[in-house]
Amino acid sequence: MAYIGLELAMSFVKLNQVKDYWTDKMFIQQKDFQSVMSRNLFQDIRGSVMLHDPDMYDHNIASADPLHHSRNLLGHFLRNSAKVAVPVGTSALDENSARTKARCAAVTFNAEKPDKFAIRFYCVVSTAHMYVHSMMDNRSGNKTQQTAPEAYCQLFSELRQPYNNCIANSSNSEVKADSASAGWVLQMAHQTKIYQDPNHKRVIFCDNFYTRHTLATSLKKITDGEARLVGTYRFNNADATNRFYLKQAIEELKNKPRGSWVLVRAYDKVDNYDALKRQHTNQQNHLPKIKELPLSLL
Repeated sequence: MAYIGLELAMSFVKLNQVKDYWTDKMFIQQKDFQSVMSRNLFQDIRGSVMLHDPDMYDHNIASADPLHHSRNLLGHFLRNSAKVAVPVGTSALDENSARTKARCAAVTFNAEKPDKFAIRFYCVVSTAHMYVHSMMDNRSGNKTQQTAPEAYCQLFSELRQPYNNCIANSSNSEVKADSASAGWVLQMAHQTKIYQDPNHKRVIFCDNFYTRHTLATSLKKITDGEARLVGTYRFNNADATNRFYLKQAIEELKNKPRGSWVLVRAYDKVDNYDALKRQHTNQQNHLPKIKELPLSLL
């Protein structure tokens, strides 16, 4: 536990090399690390520690999942985070980066982030107390057949039935069962399945990477209307119907003073959209063509 504590402390106090945490140099000396254990003992533990049961090691799974060696510890952390406290009111969905220099398939590169090489996690955090209630890795480099929603339901069995009813086995689900959006919905809906908000109203804030009409509709459905989504919206995330009305609203706001706003209604996609589109096209093709406009229209 002392070793794990030092590893966590290294994520807050960022130095270039491990030996710098035990150095006596001015300005970077870390006496807390020296008081816990020696540098040699720390490096010996790091070189031999295993975070999984060696008797249950499966080479095929380990080669397909780059985080296989720490799945048990990560699952233990996630289950306890969800059990200790449940946020109410407002929360935020965003990604979190764990900086690393390891050569691992789970590491992603993003030039726009402060930590360019890192393992990315999706997190749901309470905005009032900054408490991490839900966290899952972005499955980068994961070649197993298990999807992110399936992995999350495996950790939290209470979400299995809502996931099957509203997403996996639903013919009118707004998000695909194996998509990352389905995993985000489960993470946000997890709060409502553990503890209901006293005011029966939860609000999840997010940036334009996550804000989608389909995501908000699925979240409202799986939480029985308790959770709502608020965030900035990318124009290219809108479907053809909603994009038409969004474009009209943008044009209307161009000459409006600062602070003006326009309410735009969002339309859900119906199940038989393709059939209705073909039916409409056939009806338009069979309409008689007007060769000359009536005088009343000229």
